[in-house]
Amino acid sequence: MHRGKKIGIKRKLLWAYGILAVLPMLLITVYTYYRTRNILVEQLNGQLAAKLEQDVQMIDKKIDRLYYVSNSFFIDNLLYNYLTMDYSEHGYEDLYYYVWTQLSRVRSLYPEIERLSIYSTNDTLPQDFLYLYLLDGEALEEWNRYADGNGNDFQAVVLEEGYLSFIRRLNLYESGSYEMFLRLDIKESGLSDILQDTGNGASILRDRQGTVLAAVGNEGVLQELLQGEHQPGLLQGGLQPGEAAESHPDCLSLSGETKYCGVLTHLEDIGVLQKQAGYSASRVFMVFLAALLLAFGAIYVFSSYFQRNVQSIIDGAREIGAGKLTHKIPVVSRDELGEVAWEINQLGEKLNTLIEDSYKKEIARIDADLNLLQEQINPHFLYNALSSISSLAKKESDGDTCRAILCLSDFYRISLNKGKKILTVREEISLLESYLAVQRFRFGDMIQVEYDLEEELLDKEIIKLILQPVVENAIHHGRYDDNEVFHIDIRLFSQGDRMVFTVSDDGRGIEMEALQALQESMEQAQNGMGLRNVNARIRLQYGGQYGVRLESQPYLGTVVRLELPLEVVITDRKK
Repeated sequence: MHRGKKIGIKRKLLWAYGILAVLPMLLITVYTYYRTRNILVEQLNGQLAAKLEQDVQMIDKKIDRLYYVSNSFFIDNLLYNYLTMDYSEHGYEDLYYYVWTQLSRVRSLYPEIERLSIYSTNDTLPQDFLYLYLLDGEALEEWNRYADGNGNDFQAVVLEEGYLSFIRRLNLYESGSYEMFLRLDIKESGLSDILQDTGNGASILRDRQGTVLAAVGNEGVLQELLQGEHQPGLLQGGLQPGEAAESHPDCLSLSGETKYCGVLTHLEDIGVLQKQAGYSASRVFMVFLAALLLAFGAIYVFSSYFQRNVQSIIDGAREIGAGKLTHKIPVVSRDELGEVAWEINQLGEKLNTLIEDSYKKEIARIDADLNLLQEQINPHFLYNALSSISSLAKKESDGDTCRAILCLSDFYRISLNKGKKILTVREEISLLESYLAVQRFRFGDMIQVEYDLEEELLDKEIIKLILQPVVENAIHHGRYDDNEVFHIDIRLFSQGDRMVFTVSDDGRGIEMEALQALQESMEQAQNGMGLRNVNARIRLQYGGQYGVRLESQPYLGTVVRLELPLEVVITDRKK
C-alpha cells in the first residue's frame, strides 16, 4: 500500500462539511440578493404611486383656486363691456376704477397670485402697465397658442423665469371683434414646495410639450435628464423652468397627468436599491459564515445551554416585573442558576402576598368610609323632613299629613334600595322627586323645579343620594323667604368623557369670601354633611379628578356642578 501524505478522517469531515455548507450558503446569498432587490423595487413602486397621487391632488387643488378666480372674470359681463368699449370718444376713469378694484380685491384674497393682468387687442383701451396691456398681431398668435395649444383653456406656461403663468380667454362670444386674455402668475417655488425631495430620486413637472415647469430632487439624477445648453438650477436641487427633460434608463419612473400643469413624473435611482440588496445579501453571507465557524467548536453547545438557562431566568424576571407575580420560572438545573430561579420565584410569591393584603385592607378602608358617609345622609335628611311634616301637622288636616308621610316612605324605600349603593340616573331622579313631593306639602308652588336631561344618560349607574342633598341645601340656604317663588333648574348632559349634573337656583347667592371658604372646606374635608358629603363620596368612588364645583353671585343665585365619569364599571360591594 502506497503510503502518501496522511489525510485524517477529521480533516476529511471538515472538508466535506465545508463544501456542503459553503455551496448552499452561496446559493442562498445570490437568491437573497435578487429577491431583496425585487421586493425593494415593488415597495418603491408602491410608495412612488402613492406620492404621485398625493402630489397630483395637491397641485390640482392649488391651481383649482386660480381657475375659480379666472371663472369670476370670464363671466363678468360688466368687465367684458368695459374691455370692448371704444375709448377713443369716451373717458376711461370708470374702466380703471372697476379693473383696479376687482383685481386688487382678488390679489388680497389670494396672496399666492404674484401678478394679475388683462391683455386685449382693443387698441383704444388705455394701458396702465399694471393691470391692462395691449396685444399686437405678432403677440396675439403666441397668446392664442398658449390659450389653445395645451388642450385646455387654463394651462401653465413659462413666460418669465421663476414664475408660472396661466392664460384664460375672456371672450364671452366667439364672434367678438376683440380678443382678450387673463394672465395669472404664481412663483415656480409654489409648486416646487409640493414636490418634496425624495433624496435618491427626482420629481419633474412638465407641460405637454415637454417643457419643465418645476423640478426638485437629487442633483445628479436631474443633471442626466437635461438636454441642451442649460444646466440644473442650484435652488433646492431643481431645474430652471423652460428646460427640456427625458426619462432616464436607470431610474424607476411613474407619471401622472394634472388638470392644469401637464404631466408630473417621479423618478427613483434603482442603483441605490441594488446597493441595498447587495448589503442585505452580504449580511446573509456573513451570518452563514459565522454560523459555520461556530459549529467547529464544542463551546457552541455549552454556550447555548448556558444562554438558554439564563434567558429563561431573564424572561421570568421580566414577567414578574410586568406584574405577573404568580409566574414561575422553570428550574431546569441544580446549579447556581437554578438557585437564582428559585429565589426569584419566592420573591414573586412574597410580593404577591403583600400586595393582596394591602389591596384588601385599602378596599375595606374605602368601604368603611363610604358606609360612614352614606349613613350621615339619612339622619340629616330625616331631621329636616320630620321638621317639615311637624310644621304641616300644625297647619293642615290629617289627610295631607298622611300623604306627606307616604312620600317620605317612598323616599326611604328608594334610598335604601335593599342595601345597594348604586342607582341608575332615572332612579336617582325618582328619589329626588319623592323628596320634592314632601317639600311641596310645606311650600306648595313656591318651589318650582325644571329638568333638562339627556335621555341616553338616564340608564347610567351612579352612586345614590348625590342630587337630593344638593337640592335640599339650595332650598334651606338659598331662598329669600317663604313669600317668593324659588326656581331650581336641574340639567344632565355629557361633556367629553364626563357626565355632568348642574343644579342652578335664583336665590340669594353666596358672597365671594364665603364661597371660597366653602369650596376649600369641600376640597379638604373627608366627611361632613350636605355638599361636603356628596363631594367626598364622589371622590372616594370615582377618584380625585371628579367631585363638586360651586359658582355663585350674590343676589343672582348659585350653580352646583357635579362631575362623574361617563363610562365606568361600578362594582357595588354591598351587592
